[in-house]
Amino acid sequence: MIKTDSSMFHPAIFAFLITISLVLLAGCATPERALHSTFTPTISGRGYQYYQYMAVADATFPVDGEAAEQVRIGWLEEWLKANRLDVSRYEIVSRRPVFRRETEAGKIYDVFYEIRLPNK
Repeated sequence: MIKTDSSMFHPAIFAFLITISLVLLAGCATPERALHSTFTPTISGRGYQYYQYMAVADATFPVDGEAAEQVRIGWLEEWLKANRLDVSRYEIVSRRPVFRRETEAGKIYDVFYEIRLPNK
């Protein structure tokens, strides 16, 4: 059992902090996905539906960082699942980083991906 000094934590605040911690542990990428990426249908044709996926690259998620790219791909797959699309059938047709601005922390890019999925 966790003991707390009652002058330090109100029970409601303590319960709130525990709840927030559990939510973040259960789905830690989801809030970041919504803040740092977008997913938009573009065109449909020749048996495929195309989408534009954009994700931010910055000091935390470097534009050419392998681990950062895996995070961006994870966000893409979350978008696909959220839209009930088959995660196993997508193809990245192109990837283009576009410089947005430079900050004290470093350069910020929007990374645009053209995604395609076969029509059902």
